Formats: sequence, structure tokens, C-alpha cells
Amino acid sequence: MNTDVLILSGGAPRPALLDAAERLFRAYESRFSRFLPNSELSTLNRAAGAPVPLSPEMLRILERAAALHRRTDGAFDPAILPALEAAGYDRSFERVDRDGAASTQTHVRCGSIADLRIDHARSVVSAPEGVRIDLGGIGKGFTVDAAAAVLRPGGNALVDAGGDIRAFGDGPEGDGWLIGVSDPMEPSRLIDQVWLHDAALATSTTAARRWLRGGILQHHIIDPRTGAPAASDVVSVTVLAASAAEAEVFAKSALVLGYEAGRALLGAQRAAGLFVLAGGGVRTTAGWPGETPHTEMEQQL
Repeated sequence: MNTDVLILSGGAPRPALLDAAERLFRAYESRFSRFLPNSELSTLNRAAGAPVPLSPEMLRILERAAALHRRTDGAFDPAILPALEAAGYDRSFERVDRDGAASTQTHVRCGSIADLRIDHARSVVSAPEGVRIDLGGIGKGFTVDAAAAVLRPGGNALVDAGGDIRAFGDGPEGDGWLIGVSDPMEPSRLIDQVWLHDAALATSTTAARRWLRGGILQHHIIDPRTGAPAASDVVSVTVLAASAAEAEVFAKSALVLGYEAGRALLGAQRAAGLFVLAGGGVRTTAGWPGETPHTEMEQQL
């Protein structure tokens, strides 16, 4: 998953649960990664319409992705792999050329997760030619949620995969898990803090994974409507939601849509968010539980 994973237990150590959560991360990465040639996802992306037998875990994440695609009215669509590759993100990020030549593709046509054909009776999926999927973000969130479920019998834990966080219980001191929200342009500086008890938090930003193509700045957040890196009035969005998968998807969707449409989406999904705007300033939606009062806070959605 090209990220650090942190698993914390706030109660008595439960080595068997911690080991099981680590094994789950490795197993899910082996299924969901587009960078592993033998993964289930890579096999599906190569199939060009042929039916591919998939594991129950892979079927579940594809169904979850399709459902979240519908809930965001298409602002989230993981079938943007051709656009990611055209922008230059065609290999694991640490290997991406930071200053390459411009793509010869002026318009990238992507399919949609909605075009997948899932045969539940036979546990096979067909992806029409042109529908190629990247499960990077939702894959992390989905795995975090699954690992948290493994740890739940221990009664008190937190799972953090590159900022996709799921926590439950009362934390090490009994008052919850305190999570800092970083300034996307200066990650060492916190702009807010949130206490989590039984909830998830995720951040999507255009400030982290960036590179140049033909002298033009690119990033990894693709707008499914255009097939190009998103160009909204938002630099980052942090979302509090019931699950890490939802927090991840809603944060990405709100960033793609921009502040006004993004906050409306969060309100419709009963999620809360913190927006860092491209022009400067921080705005939060109603229900945001942060500790820092922001001068540009939105009191209502």
C-alpha cells in the first residue's frame, strides 16, 4: 500500500489479535494492489471483458466501491486508472519520475465502476475493455475497517494506514483517541485536533503526491468527470465518518467537487469535514468536533 501502518491497543496487549490484523493487511494488499502483477485487481484490469473469478474479499470491495460511486453521484469512481497513468502515476509512487515529459494523450477516456458486471452466483466479475480500476484510497480504508473489526474483541484499538484511521474504545487514557489534523502545506504544523471514540477519519490532499509532466504540476486526485487531476478551490479535506472507507471516499469526493458542492455532499452523507482552501483559510462543516475554533468556520451546511 506504499504507506506506514500503525496499530495501537489501548488495553491489555493481545498479540494474537495484532498478528491477525497485520496478516490481514498483507493479504488484502496482495489482492487489491495495482502494482502487483499477480494481484486479483491486476488480473481483472488485464482481462478486457473476460469473466474473472474473484475472492469474497475482492467482490466485497468492488461492491462497496460501486455503492459509494452511487452515493457520491459519480464524484468518486475508482475506474480512473488510465487517467492516473497518463498523468504519470504509472508505478509505485517512490518510483514515479518527478519531472517527466508531457503525456501524448490529450484526452483520457475512462470507463466507470458502474460498468462492472458482477455474477454473484459464480463469484466472477467482468470489466468491459477500457474499465481499469485503482483501489488505492478505498483499498486502504476498506482494509483499515477490516483490521479494526479483527481487533474489536480486544475492546480498545486504533488502526492508521497513512492517515486513514479507524478507532474504537476510550483510548489509552479513557477520554478517546486524540488525532491531529496537519496543515497540508506544512505537515509538521497541526491546524486542529479531534477526539475519536468509535469513528473514522481520513484526509485527501493534492499537496502530498505531486510531480511534473512537461512542466505542468500533476497530482494523484483524478476528477472522474474530466479524466484529469482535480482543479478545485480546495487543497485538502479531512472527513469524520462512520467507517474509514467512507471517510476516505467522501474526503476525495469533496476535494474533487470543491468547497460548496463538497460541503453539501458531506451534509447529505451525515459526515463532518474540515476544508483547507487553495486561497488560504480553513473552514469546517456543522458537526465538526475539532478543538480549534476557525475564524472562517461554517456554522451550518
